[in-house]
Amino acid sequence: ETPHRLLAFRTFAYIRCGILLGQLLFDNDVPEYDGSESWIESLLRDPAHHAALTAEVRAVAEEIAADPQYAGEGPLGPDPDARERFRVFAREHLGS
Repeated sequence: ETPHRLLAFRTFAYIRCGILLGQLLFDNDVPEYDGSESWIESLLRDPAHHAALTAEVRAVAEEIAADPQYAGEGPLGPDPDARERFRVFAREHLGS
């Protein structure tokens, strides 16, 4: 919803999913690369691995949503007044 929450979510989701994928790669044998799919795609064909990765993304989202550090931030994007100022500007300068 907010720039800081989005940044935190993306950062921690990439890190934690990367760690999880690394653990899965270490713990599971994947076939040698033959050009058809990546090792990640190979791992995620297993429903248990896919579910674990999905759970990790959800856990990150829930933790970021519950973190009081981000409470009270405004939504991402312009407020209604800024939108109206842009509409006026566009009508005046673009003739529509």
